[in-house]
Amino acid sequence: MINLFMAFWRLRIAQVYLNKKPDKAIAILEKGIVKYPGYSFLFLHLGLAYAQKENWDKAEYHLQQACNLDPSNPVFDLFMGKVLIDGERYEKAILKLLESIEKDQNNQLSWSYLALAYLGDGDNQKFNEIVQKKPLSENHELQIRMILLLEKQIRNWNSYELQSLTVSE
Repeated sequence: MINLFMAFWRLRIAQVYLNKKPDKAIAILEKGIVKYPGYSFLFLHLGLAYAQKENWDKAEYHLQQACNLDPSNPVFDLFMGKVLIDGERYEKAILKLLESIEKDQNNQLSWSYLALAYLGDGDNQKFNEIVQKKPLSENHELQIRMILLLEKQIRNWNSYELQSLTVSE
């Protein structure tokens, strides 16, 4: 019980530093996983800290460790899917989000991020299927991400259109 408390306390201290001194937060969390290797939330937050620094490989590794330590927890899969989307690893994100949904089919946020992952992967049909079946989450960050991805796709499409017009002239 004392180990659980100490691991949690270390996690709280790291969270204080996360926004202003992420390297210090990472150092605290890394020491924490050495000292308390069975505490999955330390791995989760270490993965999220690495994602904040856009170190996608380390983020994915530590989030997978959290998933391995608590394989029945759909929240770990959800967070990993979200981070994989941030790193534009859409195919892996889709698989993780499907795992999250398999564990909790009523998790609105998992469905919404799955729709976002399909959108990022360019699978508009599956994106539309989810949007039509499940209402999107009220999460404003998620809605902004979808708008930005759609805007990016439109810009890419317009760029392609311009290139094809230039080539054909």
